Amino acid sequence: MTLVVTEISKHGIVMAADSAITQKSFTDNQITVRTGMQKIIPIPYLKGAMGFWGDSSVLSTDLPKRPVSTLDRFLVDFVERHEDCKSIESFGQKLCDDLNSKIEIGKYRLGIQLTGYKNGDDNITPRIFHLHTGKENEPQNELRLHHDFICEKRPTVDSWKEALKSETFWLRNGDYERYAQFAKPLNELVTKWSEQDFCCPDSTKFKHKAKSLGRSENFAELEARGRFIKLQVEFMCDLHQLSNQPNFVSRPVSWIAISPEKIEIFEPVTSPLNSK
Repeated sequence: MTLVVTEISKHGIVMAADSAITQKSFTDNQITVRTGMQKIIPIPYLKGAMGFWGDSSVLSTDLPKRPVSTLDRFLVDFVERHEDCKSIESFGQKLCDDLNSKIEIGKYRLGIQLTGYKNGDDNITPRIFHLHTGKENEPQNELRLHHDFICEKRPTVDSWKEALKSETFWLRNGDYERYAQFAKPLNELVTKWSEQDFCCPDSTKFKHKAKSLGRSENFAELEARGRFIKLQVEFMCDLHQLSNQPNFVSRPVSWIAISPEKIEIFEPVTSPLNSK
């Protein structure tokens, strides 16, 4: 279990994820839950990022039953080795090909949210893809690159750009059903509160920072949205902590905020690192 949330709006792209990993022993099938997995991986040269869910071990083709690397380390290395990629889509396809050579196809359930601004000659339109091995409760296949449903309903770049002027879109994986049941009324509630002079998130809190960094007001809006999504994921982590269920969704939470210009903010699970 995990929770990875991506939000795309006219302000930019934000993504937040918990850090719990569930590992099953290859000898006795015993399940262990650990925390500290870096599930958000920046892709600076594509002005993008990816967030993963599902099985977190990458297998060696020489030793097919012994994990040799965790997925976060594999993905960081993959990003470093593919700086020649010119688009989010080509990056995603290469990632599918590489991972399929290292996992036991049919036995792994894995998904990767992949989003960014650089897609060939277009550097200002956010794109989102979903790499996964199959839907829940269905036979698992090789990892495949999919246009997410929000793009399938808007097949042209122009229709996607038009929708982004007034709409906000989310891609959620892991404990997405409980999260959606919580996030939808929360968004409705804060909209109602804003009519009563209670604004949350309040982007004005970040305008001084934006000015000091020489950034536009949109930077403040983007940071406000990113911290709001992070807050939601943290709340879900705390719910799991207090529930009768194993802590399959756990702190610490990492998050990232991306504008058409660059990765603006990235706070990993260890210490925050803000771009300047």
